[in-house]
Amino acid sequence: MNSSQRDQLIAELESLIAFIIKAQELVHRGEIISMPDIEREADRVCKQIMAQPQQDLALYQPLMADMITQLDILVELLQKFKHEHLKE
Repeated sequence: MNSSQRDQLIAELESLIAFIIKAQELVHRGEIISMPDIEREADRVCKQIMAQPQQDLALYQPLMADMITQLDILVELLQKFKHEHLKE
């Protein structure tokens, strides 16, 4: 993979992280989000990363860790929202 392809994949991962953070903000404001869109995009980007040569994978590790952290935060916010607003 050349450097422009790596840069594009890194940009896609950064964009996904920004998308997840935006979703967190929406949930925080009480808005409903589409998790399938986030899941689909995360799956697409992760598959692209996993298809990279083994020696390149370390380049993506810090952003992947950040993405996972942001997803964990989003899940916590969604669970809190469900508990507070969708009591059964």
